[in-house]
Amino acid sequence: MTLDFATARLLKQMAEAGGTPLHESSVEEARAMFAGMADMLGPAPSMHRVEEHTLVRPDGEVLVRVLTPLERPAGVIVYYHGGGWVIGSIDESDTVGRKLAERTSCTVVLVEYRLAPEHRYPVAVDDSYAALGWAGERVEE
Repeated sequence: MTLDFATARLLKQMAEAGGTPLHESSVEEARAMFAGMADMLGPAPSMHRVEEHTLVRPDGEVLVRVLTPLERPAGVIVYYHGGGWVIGSIDESDTVGRKLAERTSCTVVLVEYRLAPEHRYPVAVDDSYAALGWAGERVEE
């Protein structure tokens, strides 16, 4: 399977930049690299409402950010940022979430699941599932 043009171009640019490949980086280096890539997404669309909620779990807390588009929402998308459960955050995914909300006319819920290696499996999966349940309970709001 071939990569789409934009992905192939990005990977080529990263290789030409001479940095350490992501899979060979330390957790800290990988997180910094991923955070830097968020700036490449351009301006974030305006939303009708942006709310943050803290879900209290038996072993910690999970932050969720609810992005409500300007148009009346047609549904809800729970968005889990990429990063293999190790890198990424809702701040780094905010622009993607806003663009998704704008283009789909859906409310988008970003989930700040807790990352490895600080939090061992299955913490991130459990956080993600809890956020899905939380969103499902509030879908009519």
